[in-house]
Amino acid sequence: MAQASEHASLRDQQNVAILLPWVMAVAVELALFAAVVFAIFGIEDILLDALRVSSISKWRQPPVYAHTLIRRHFAIFVPAWRESGVVGAMLQSLSRAWQGHDIRIYVGIYPNDLATALAVRAAAGRDDRIHIVVNHEAGPTTKGACLNRLWRACRADQKAGAFLPDAVLLHDAEDVVDSSELAVLSEALETHDYAQIPVEPIVDTQSWWISGHYCDEFAEAHSKDLPVRSMLGLALPLAGVGCAFRMDALANMADRDGPFRADSLTEDYELGLRLGAAGARGIFTCRRTIDGRRVASRGYFPDTIDQAVRQKTRWLRGISFDAWDRLGWENGPCRTRWQALAGHWMLWRDRRAVVAALAILCGYCALILTVFVQLQSAPLLRDAVLAHPAISTLFTFNLTLMIWRVAVRTLCVASVYGWSHVPISVLRIPVGNIILVMTAWRALLGYVRGRGGVVAVWDKTDHRFPAPSRMTAKEMVR
Repeated sequence: MAQASEHASLRDQQNVAILLPWVMAVAVELALFAAVVFAIFGIEDILLDALRVSSISKWRQPPVYAHTLIRRHFAIFVPAWRESGVVGAMLQSLSRAWQGHDIRIYVGIYPNDLATALAVRAAAGRDDRIHIVVNHEAGPTTKGACLNRLWRACRADQKAGAFLPDAVLLHDAEDVVDSSELAVLSEALETHDYAQIPVEPIVDTQSWWISGHYCDEFAEAHSKDLPVRSMLGLALPLAGVGCAFRMDALANMADRDGPFRADSLTEDYELGLRLGAAGARGIFTCRRTIDGRRVASRGYFPDTIDQAVRQKTRWLRGISFDAWDRLGWENGPCRTRWQALAGHWMLWRDRRAVVAALAILCGYCALILTVFVQLQSAPLLRDAVLAHPAISTLFTFNLTLMIWRVAVRTLCVASVYGWSHVPISVLRIPVGNIILVMTAWRALLGYVRGRGGVVAVWDKTDHRFPAPSRMTAKEMVR
């Protein structure tokens, strides 16, 4: 028995020895692919950072004062499907923040969602500016379809003379609006056709890792990416909240149903690009109040891994696949060849997430295989690295780029949330990577199913609204 066991062990060692060179070869190929992708993306990011630094002086704007005149009459669109847990508190907060302003709040509900309808009716009883709009179809439709229903209700009021808006503002049922938001957007729409303010996820102390990684990503995107696109005069992808439009700009985009794509999972993103392609001028406007508060749209983001993956699957599929199908690489009118090139580059950056997910997966697999080879045969690993000097060179280059990326994210997070949030934001980088990898294959599968005729529906996530006892004094007055 002992001799048989020794023979089996020897055979296993021989099999491992035979497989190790193949395992190492696969690890090398995966590592090279990931390293090349990371290097290309890193160079892109440095170029974007340089553009952002060069435009800092152009973004220094005076603070917003409490008495700033609001020149426009806003119609506020709030689509709501299964939002009974948050929409009542959100509307109450909105009414308080914008008390006394000549606005009309259109809330879209569904005939098969009684709980949400009751919550909205209770809020409407306290504020006659809230108007309930019932969708003709049972839910869920898509968010774009619900917004189109609100658009038609608003236009009907406009034609009847009941309310004469000249701007539309979008918000979700879980948003905490800012008291100075109308003033900032009203001023922006004096010179532009549509505008976006920053989105600022609320720090969730119960979900530092999942919900918290949204804080880092939005802090960087809305401190760097969108300002650069705005500075270059390119079409702006919109966030769906805290974005406003001149009424005539939306009317120019509307078909029989309305200006929003009812068959899209990211109707906000597509609308911004469609407006830009049609020649409309957009602006990303980041302003602060006299006491230093950044005027932004705030809210809680998903706090569990499954909710985060569901939400990001919708974003990734809508932006990287569906929007690419529908919009192609259209930039709209560009003043120069360089501006046209920059527009294509920004569209590529929007759509590169799938490639990034593949490179991250390959990188992690290469790391696991390398550790396995190291444990089995360190000399084999050393010989493989020496035989492929490009790996060492790319590793050093990418390590430098990664340090730079972490430094940039650190500055962005600190500018929004303060330096106390920086250490955990660095530790959260792998969390965002893992969620992206989990998201990519689901987005691709959903896209394939959509091409096969599966109708897109409102695959929404669960939402929360800050309880008054958990809101800071500043949040209470926003």
